[in-house]
Amino acid sequence: MISRTGIARTTLFALGALLLLAGLFVAAVLSSGAGASRSQTIALVGETNARVGPLVPIFVRISTNDASFVQKWLANGTNAGVFKLTNCQSCPVWLSPFAYLEKEGKGVGSREETLVLNAPTFSGIYLLPGKSATIEVAMPREKGRQRIMFQYTRDSCHDSLANSLKTFFSDWIPP
Repeated sequence: MISRTGIARTTLFALGALLLLAGLFVAAVLSSGAGASRSQTIALVGETNARVGPLVPIFVRISTNDASFVQKWLANGTNAGVFKLTNCQSCPVWLSPFAYLEKEGKGVGSREETLVLNAPTFSGIYLLPGKSATIEVAMPREKGRQRIMFQYTRDSCHDSLANSLKTFFSDWIPP
């Protein structure tokens, strides 16, 4: 006959072994490439006079700041920075249809929301692992250097806890 103490010890031992196995599994997943986030690569390819895409009229209605930005952008000739983005993740990503212009020396407070002009929808641009895309970003002419802050989210890479919005920057762009 098994005593209550023996049952309690066996249950405690089994629970400890189960927790140890779960911990080893989580450690194995996190140390593999599946959970690791790699930095994106982005390069300025050039500039162009962009067309007003389907998202611009919607972007104008989001806030008065966005409407003011689009008015300035239209008045300055619809200049756009053209970037080449390569997805260096182990899974697909969604590039946000919004980006931010940051003026050099002005810091986070100088960030101005802008639009990824060739995003087909407000879901953004879908990019498979290892693939590249050309990204056009509305950029009114400025006197000083600026850079673009892009955001993306990974599309189900077995990392649902780490599947938050990630940020990366272009290099500084001369005026």
